[in-house]
Amino acid sequence: MATPVRNDPWLPDLCRLPRLAAMLGLAELSVVVVALAPGGASGWDLGAFLNASGYALWLGLSVSVLLCISRRWLSRMPMRAGAVLAVLLATAVAVVASSIVHLLFASVGTQGDLAAGAWRFIGGSATIVALLTALALRYFYVIDRWQAQVGAHARAEVDALQARIRPHFLFNSMNMIASLLRRDPAVAERAVLDLSDLFRAALGAGEGDSTLAEEVRLGERYLSIEGFLPTE
Repeated sequence: MATPVRNDPWLPDLCRLPRLAAMLGLAELSVVVVALAPGGASGWDLGAFLNASGYALWLGLSVSVLLCISRRWLSRMPMRAGAVLAVLLATAVAVVASSIVHLLFASVGTQGDLAAGAWRFIGGSATIVALLTALALRYFYVIDRWQAQVGAHARAEVDALQARIRPHFLFNSMNMIASLLRRDPAVAERAVLDLSDLFRAALGAGEGDSTLAEEVRLGERYLSIEGFLPTE
């Protein structure tokens, strides 16, 4: 993993509903893959598939909640160590959950894959969870870094464009106001006020949210000034 471009937690945020849905989707996909694998569906019926799906979804939800809660704590660690620990935590959840499920099925004397071969069942569950968790975290991390870079690049382009436009617009506006001072002082005064509002908004751009009504008013002030500027 590369170094994050900002000081935000580098561990992907699994608290978001789309991320949680993706984790649950991966869990269910693993059940479908096992069921469709050659020899994997032998002895499976609808009940067994539903049991396996419920178990996988429970694991996926538990891992997602744990990593969601521990996100900021893990992000304080060096990235490699934090990523390894995140996968180990997910593996520990799988070991505990699979052990509980195996003991429950064994205690009632249920026969089948869950009641027999404890080490195979627990080890297989832990391995699958570790691999899927590492894959999901890597994918979400790359997506987050790509979105952050795209946003930073877009902001840099906007800032560069504004830096080029503002002096040109300012000089033209000041010349226009100077020409209006003798002809129409009231209009010149209104243009000065509009110009001051525009540049006040430009200086605070990106520092907070604005309403649609505020954006519309700024657009009206800009168009008002542009209406007095000479066409080139």
